[in-house]
Amino acid sequence: MWMIVSFLMAALAVILAMQNGAPATIHFFSWTFAQSQGIVLLVGFIAGFIASMLIYLPTHIRNKLKIRHHERRETDLERQLNTERDKRE
Repeated sequence: MWMIVSFLMAALAVILAMQNGAPATIHFFSWTFAQSQGIVLLVGFIAGFIASMLIYLPTHIRNKLKIRHHERRETDLERQLNTERDKRE
């Protein structure tokens, strides 16, 4: 499913770049770039996506580590419970 969505997004990005071919001039501090509007939009979108992933990544890693810790704790508690049940029988 994610491959279909990715393909559709890539196709839409190509269509966007092709339909917005008018030149755009970008001024950033002392640098000046001249590129088509579609490319400028795509670069901005990709930069925003990468920035959001870099912000999200530490939270995702922390949550995965917490889940792993809780799963180990659950396994240990189940083992202790089974040991106690065996003792009582």
